[in-house]
Amino acid sequence: MYIKRIQLLNYKSYRDSKLLECTPGINILIGKNNAGKTAFLEGLGLKLDSAPHRSIETASSRFKKLEDNSYAQITLSIEKEEIISYLEQIPEPIIF
Repeated sequence: MYIKRIQLLNYKSYRDSKLLECTPGINILIGKNNAGKTAFLEGLGLKLDSAPHRSIETASSRFKKLEDNSYAQITLSIEKEEIISYLEQIPEPIIF
């Protein structure tokens, strides 16, 4: 199983990260200091806390409300053999 696609929306330094396509094996994330590499990796976590993007363009005003929720859209790719292997590891139910 591997992460096939990920997109962060309204999270820390990302208003919209755009869709990032990953490949099986090693994927390398590079960028300048304070570019959002750590925030991106945090977005891969199972518990994504809301940490809305803040900038001049996204600041709230009396005409628009600031979006408070952060989102991560993640697509996983899993092979048929992996699913079978996981299912085989489920213990049989105990019946009395």
